[in-house]
This record gives sequence, C-alpha cells and structure tokens, in this order.
Amino acid sequence: MIKTTIQWLSVLFELFAATGSGILAFVGISEFVGSGGLGFDGLRSKAHLGATVVALALVVFGGLLYVARLGNPTQVMAITRNVSSGSPASWEFLIYLLVLVCAVICLLVLRREGRLGGVLSALCILLALAMGCSTGYYHMAMIGTPAWHSPAIPLGFTAGALLVSGFIYLAVAGCGLEKGLEKDAKKSSEEDSKASTSKIMVWILAVLAIATTAAALFFGASASFGQDALLYWIAAPAVGGVSFAVAIVMLKCARGVSRRWAFIGASFSLIGALAFRASLWLVDSTIPTLFRG
Repeated sequence: MIKTTIQWLSVLFELFAATGSGILAFVGISEFVGSGGLGFDGLRSKAHLGATVVALALVVFGGLLYVARLGNPTQVMAITRNVSSGSPASWEFLIYLLVLVCAVICLLVLRREGRLGGVLSALCILLALAMGCSTGYYHMAMIGTPAWHSPAIPLGFTAGALLVSGFIYLAVAGCGLEKGLEKDAKKSSEEDSKASTSKIMVWILAVLAIATTAAALFFGASASFGQDALLYWIAAPAVGGVSFAVAIVMLKCARGVSRRWAFIGASFSLIGALAFRASLWLVDSTIPTLFRG
C-alpha cells in the first residue's frame, strides 16, 4: 500500500475558501428567506456585515495558504493560463478569485445599502456551490488515485463546507434574532414568524448534515485506509454526524436558533469536514499529479 503525506496546506485552503464562500451563501439565503429572519432590519444588516467580514477573512487566509502551497507566487500566473485547457487546478483558482471579488463587493454593498439584493445574493449561493464542487473535482480528476474517482468527494466537500458555514453564520449573525425577539417579545405573531424563518435555516443545516454524513459513509465504504480506518470512521462520519443531532436540538428550541448550539455544531462539523478532506491522503494510492493540463 502506497500512501501520500497529508497535504495540510491544500486541505486547509480548500476548507477555508469553501467555508468563507459558504458563509456568504447563507447571507444570501437569509435575504431570500425573509427580512424577518434575523430580527429587526438594523440588527440584520449589522449581523450580515459581521458574517461577511468573517467570510472575507477566511477567504483571504485561504488564499495565503494557496500561495504557500504553490511555494512560488509566480506559479499563480501559470495556473490562470491553463484555464482554457480545462485544468481542474486552474478552474479551482479561478472560482476562488471570483469568490474573493464577490466577498469584497458584498462587504462594500452591505456597508452602503444594508442588504445585498437578489442578484448578489444569488451569485453568493452559486459561487459557494461552485467553490465546493471545484475543490472536490480537483481531487476527483487526479490521476493515479483510483479511490478519489468518487462522486462522494465533491458532494462531501460541498455539503461539509456549507454545513460548517451555516453553523458559523448562525453563531455570528444569529444574535440578531435573539436581540430582535427580546425587543419585540410583546408581538407574538411577529416572534413566531421570525422563529419559523430561522428554523428554515436550521432545516437546511439538517439536510446538509445528512448529505455530509452520507458522503463520508459512501467514500469510507469504497476506500482502503489500512490502520487509519478506525480514525476515519470516528472522525468523519461519527463526529461529523453529531452536527445533525445539534440541528435537531436547535429545531426544538423555542426560537429556532441558539448561538451556543451553533458554536457546538460548528465545532463538530468542522472536525468532520477536516477529517474527510485529510483522509483522502491516507487511502491506498500512488503519488498524485498536482496540476493537469
């Protein structure tokens, strides 16, 4: 059995970039779900601005890790030139640049307008899906690693990153709902509306948790980890699957969102997402080619 060393710079870049874009997606989802989703408009604007700052920080940090992974900044231009050839690495980097530009635009728009608007919200959601899928396809398209030629990888990468993003979004921006409800406790009908809106967000997390766990189970059943098998099954499907239970607990909460449970969900889903990505380098494989095309 031939194993490669875990490429932590690659693992962390993919996770941070996809998580940052995912937070932007949840800001966009909140715009579509309803203006009452996070309490008063003023609180919602501040909450979304804070979430966008966190998203931009993660995306920028991921870019620094990407440059460090290349070892030479001049390699960036070489990657961009290979986009026309269909290189997975080039498309991954191109989508990352679009996410970075989108994050900056979102920050400026939120500071000026207080909301993103339908077009920008839709763009955030689409880029988050593209970022997750591109990082997964980058591995799926590598030669010399048969275990990586699995649809579970882009599914697990995308759903896993969005799951972490959703919990982080609720942890950072969810305070708007709690404060809004405290100020508006006398208006029970509006409170019920806000709680039901927030529960839509948590239902999305529950679905993502199921998809993430299913992808981890499918990939684990089709790959050979040798002596690392027990570590994989504990870290990826088991620990990552706890986030589904957290989502169910949050759905049982009267107001549908809790920052404490959001932090707990973010922690477990982050461990699961990180384990899933790192485990790819532990399967039976030959040394993969970093760039194709």
